[in-house]
Amino acid sequence: MTGVTKSDKYDLVVLGGGSAGMTCTVTALGMGARTLTVENAGRLGGECSWTGCVPSKTLIHLAELAHQFRTHGAPEDFIAKFCSESMEKTRKTTAEIASGAHGQQALVDMGAEIVFGNPKFVDEHKIEIDGEVIEARFAVICTGSNPAVPNVPGLRDANPLTNQNVFDIEKPPDSLIVIGGGPIGIELAQAFHRLGTKVTVLGRNKRILPKDDIELTDSLLEMLREEGLDIRTSVALERVEVVDGRKKCHFKCDGEDCKVEADEILVAAGRKANLDNLGLENIGLEANPKGLKLNKHLQSDRNWIYAAGDSTGQYLFSHAAEYEGIVAVKNALLPINESVNYRWMPWATFTDPELAHLGMTEEELDEKGARYRVYRGYFRDDDRAQAELSGRGMVKLISTVSGRLLGAHILGPRAGELMNELVIAAKKGASMSDIGLAVHIYPTLGQVVQHTAVYWFAELGDKPWVKYLFEKFTRKT
Repeated sequence: MTGVTKSDKYDLVVLGGGSAGMTCTVTALGMGARTLTVENAGRLGGECSWTGCVPSKTLIHLAELAHQFRTHGAPEDFIAKFCSESMEKTRKTTAEIASGAHGQQALVDMGAEIVFGNPKFVDEHKIEIDGEVIEARFAVICTGSNPAVPNVPGLRDANPLTNQNVFDIEKPPDSLIVIGGGPIGIELAQAFHRLGTKVTVLGRNKRILPKDDIELTDSLLEMLREEGLDIRTSVALERVEVVDGRKKCHFKCDGEDCKVEADEILVAAGRKANLDNLGLENIGLEANPKGLKLNKHLQSDRNWIYAAGDSTGQYLFSHAAEYEGIVAVKNALLPINESVNYRWMPWATFTDPELAHLGMTEEELDEKGARYRVYRGYFRDDDRAQAELSGRGMVKLISTVSGRLLGAHILGPRAGELMNELVIAAKKGASMSDIGLAVHIYPTLGQVVQHTAVYWFAELGDKPWVKYLFEKFTRKT
């Protein structure tokens, strides 16, 4: 066990130093609790900082630049050199960000005690770290998740890439098969395509990004295919083989036998919670590949143990992990029982254009038999989007008949940024009227959100009570 330790008794022990764990540590320190953070990777920051969000968004940005260079006629030799250097630039930027102001030194400066080692529960309130046993009043499991590799014959023998090692390759491969049509797979597929890689995506679902709005994912799929990506859906992968260094995937597609080969395979087909080797059996806790069994307070069957982040098996996002970390620590250390509320949990897929999600989709509302209204606004009608040559996509707002927001879905430039406004609006119970009457700066992309909400007013004339009020009380000239 290496690091800084000053005690063998703690108010709170945090297992994991990623997004959830670091948030737990900061929250507990702010409450004055004696806190120990244990990380087995030898560095803080977790998956998101080192092998997830940060490197992927860096690579996506570099790919966007390459796409712009190509679109505007930059010399091919310049573009080729830029693309070949993209992986090294990604690693350098990732290291600078992951070890920056929000990293280990910042926590130490706040008074955090951190050790790098392998934690294991050995008894009630007892945790062993590489042979040394400490006592914890409470513990929060924040050990994250790892990419799941499907049990397909030959796949593991092909040494596939995952998000954990894809950023270590020297340069973009000439060809790549991406297994998975979810956010990670689609984001990296487009990025590598723009960096000059011939990309084929094999998705097992009927459509890409199956948790998002169908209308918008269908539009995004069409855009990606127009850009040149080979995206297959409803794929049943049967086996993988390596022949003369080439990796071949054999699969069923639309009932027919198909195959595709490439230099590399990237697996982006789900996640598995990191709960092995924690000694959960020693304290009577059970877990499944998705995560721990928890109540609505993020508390396990052992009332002194909580969880946050991917260990919960809920939303596998860093922003969800941070939220859960705060709730878990508050519930552990304070005499309260705050319930997690995922009603307005947003997310975004950082393709170009971006796709952002909040609340209910039309499909979900139809399954519930709910009455609702849909309002659409288009980036092609926005002056700022046109000025930046980024007029693809739409804002889609879903509300009750009375105008209460039920869901928001955006396909367009900076969709993730634009969605933050609607998260606040939804949490505060804002109506379509509130959003439409909120003055937005011109010219900004945010006006598309405002103008979409304004369409709610256009339907007022169809309501009998509005017609009655107009006829009864309108001013006479």
